[in-house]
Amino acid sequence: MPVVDQESFLKYISKLGWRSEREELFQKYLAQPYQVISDSPTIKHYTEWSVFESLNLKMEGEPSQVSLPLEGYTNFVLSNNVPLNFNPHDSVSCGLVKPEDHKLVSLTLSASRKIVIDKGGKYLVFNYCRSLFCQCQ
Repeated sequence: MPVVDQESFLKYISKLGWRSEREELFQKYLAQPYQVISDSPTIKHYTEWSVFESLNLKMEGEPSQVSLPLEGYTNFVLSNNVPLNFNPHDSVSCGLVKPEDHKLVSLTLSASRKIVIDKGGKYLVFNYCRSLFCQCQ
């Protein structure tokens, strides 16, 4: 079972640019194991990957009411994955990490958008996600 609900995730990324690249990254995520040869033994043996597998998070795109936690910043606000006050750049590339680095990198890159900050200042990227329910053990 993937970390995210496959149906809602594919529906979400179909609305973004670079659709085929995003779907390819998602397929890499599904195929790649959590542990690879070069991983730290600590990560391999002491991480309970079954917790990730049991998540099955839904990707929703319905904005809800948001109040900002901080003032005095240039704000980039997302509500349930919907940008409210800016237009993000659709892209699946990142100069810092590669999809092969880890299973969760592929997942993150397949759904990610970019915010370009090209001048100094105080910035707040506020991503508000409303949860319908939470099961904690």
